Amino acid sequence: MENQNRVRILIVDDEPAVCDVLEEFLAEIGYEADIAHNGEKALEILSAQRHDLMLLDLKMPGIGGLEVLKEIKKRSYQVGVVVITAFQDLDLAREVIKYGAIDYLNKPLDLKLIASTIDFALKKQKVIKESTQSEA
Repeated sequence: MENQNRVRILIVDDEPAVCDVLEEFLAEIGYEADIAHNGEKALEILSAQRHDLMLLDLKMPGIGGLEVLKEIKKRSYQVGVVVITAFQDLDLAREVIKYGAIDYLNKPLDLKLIASTIDFALKKQKVIKESTQSEA
């Protein structure tokens, strides 16, 4: 994984325990992480700081994950999104992919799967960024 020390990941989940586990795990594998406990805070953080990737819970009070995804697309934020949720719903999975999520993972989270998904998502974001720059 390239430039891990510069990669910033935003964890968005209303469950503090999930955020703590993910933040600790990401630090162990060399990533910087920020936390937002709701969609409003996530959008606020994204407007102020660059993040390479977001781990986004779908079901949260206030602005939920799907609405956050729609706002990211609308505002053209260049952040990869991996959705994490306790709800297994194929139609919802299709919808979040339609709005730009790179992947959809079910809770409880498997940390090895999270690590490989992050690696995949960052590589995909790099390809997207390079292809966008070459078109400009």
